[in-house]
Amino acid sequence: MTDNPSGSTAKNDTPQNVVRHDTSIEADRLAGAGSTTHRLLAQWKTPANITTMVRIVLVIVAIVLACLAGPWGHDNYGLRWTATVLFVIAASTDKLDGYLARSRNEVTDLGKILDPIADKLLTCSMLVVLSVFSEIPWWVTILFLIREIGITIWRMVSLDKHSLVIPANWPGKLKTVFECVATALLLAPLWQFDGAVMFHDGWWGAIFFEPGSWSYWYELFAYVILGVALGLCLYSGGNYLYQAHVQLAVRRKAAAQQTAEATDGTDDADETDSADAKDSVKSAKDEDADQPDEAGTVPPAGTGSDQPGDAEAGHKDDGARDE
Repeated sequence: MTDNPSGSTAKNDTPQNVVRHDTSIEADRLAGAGSTTHRLLAQWKTPANITTMVRIVLVIVAIVLACLAGPWGHDNYGLRWTATVLFVIAASTDKLDGYLARSRNEVTDLGKILDPIADKLLTCSMLVVLSVFSEIPWWVTILFLIREIGITIWRMVSLDKHSLVIPANWPGKLKTVFECVATALLLAPLWQFDGAVMFHDGWWGAIFFEPGSWSYWYELFAYVILGVALGLCLYSGGNYLYQAHVQLAVRRKAAAQQTAEATDGTDDADETDSADAKDSVKSAKDEDADQPDEAGTVPPAGTGSDQPGDAEAGHKDDGARDE
């Protein structure tokens, strides 16, 4: 140990001190994370967040009931009808939480996390259940999942790296409406009232609709609505990517233009400074040329009457004349 000038004692940085320092940093980080979690959990009491959490619970319960009802709800039509009603209620509250948050000025971080989760559960989870029961083709559900999950990830990346926010466009909003309507139509087991419908029992049970029966046209109408939703889903996803590309291109162009203008301004300033320096040097030379020499002009050696040799020669000449 060494004494510093102030009289306090300074300790060497031993490994134990370094470990103790790293431990304190980790403790501070965990404390910060804990405070963030506590802050998020404290925001659940707002009406908007309560509505979102209720929607998540309704969707989860509807999924469980639909699974228990079996393919086409043939195992328990009551559970299938209950799942349909819960799904419709959850879908009807899709925009309610956003309205409550904005109207009451209660937009929270917890709501920003929960709302996308609730939306994806609502639009994708029931499609997965229907595909598991072979009620809709898997390729349809996969296309919906690719679009929904892919665009969600792209939104997060664009916001994090480029601070870019692309608002929802009208095809995306229509997609949600048609998707929810088609899912509700496919969930509602109205075919139980059609005596022409035939079932094959089992977990992977199949259903046969008599061509021309009302249940046949009902299912066909539901599939058409689902096809429209799929088309809007793909179109809105492509439109979103295009709009994001355009905005990023505009930002890059503006940034390049600002850089070019800043470079041109620097070059002009350098040229101006160089010209001013040249003018200053030229002016200084001109002033030096115009001013007379303060010490006077020194006559060349051997010239002028003031030289001592010239005076002596003059005296000799005068003496020669006198003689």
